[in-house]
Amino acid sequence: MRITPWQRLQQPKQARGVRATATTYGRVLGVKILIFGTLLLLGVFNQVWLHPRIDALRAGGDERPLRTILLRQFPAVVTVETLLGMALLFVAPFLHGSARNQAFQAETAKHSATVISPEDLPRLADKASAPPPGYWEAPRHSSSSP
Repeated sequence: MRITPWQRLQQPKQARGVRATATTYGRVLGVKILIFGTLLLLGVFNQVWLHPRIDALRAGGDERPLRTILLRQFPAVVTVETLLGMALLFVAPFLHGSARNQAFQAETAKHSATVISPEDLPRLADKASAPPPGYWEAPRHSSSSP
């Protein structure tokens, strides 16, 4: 069974009051969702405001290629979309690890009487993984010669 990011954030520890932003995984996921949401809003802005203006330029006889129109008439829009897309790609590699394990370690460190280094914090056992449903592996033939 594949675990989705939302399932990782909705483990029992989080349900009892540990916020999703209490873990690095949750904070990175939140940043990624905010960047993606901003890109979606820019898409709506493009459909509502930008495309009608491009159509008006075309109706007015502007025969320049679309790329040229966008870069010359709307450089701010192109720059913001490019930077947000690059930021989304930059944040993606930081979305690793397990929110469940991070919450477990934070809870353990909070109740410890002494300072525990991150390397000494206990880790939850890794979950066993199985092939996804419908996965088929070709049979292996023995390499014995006759």
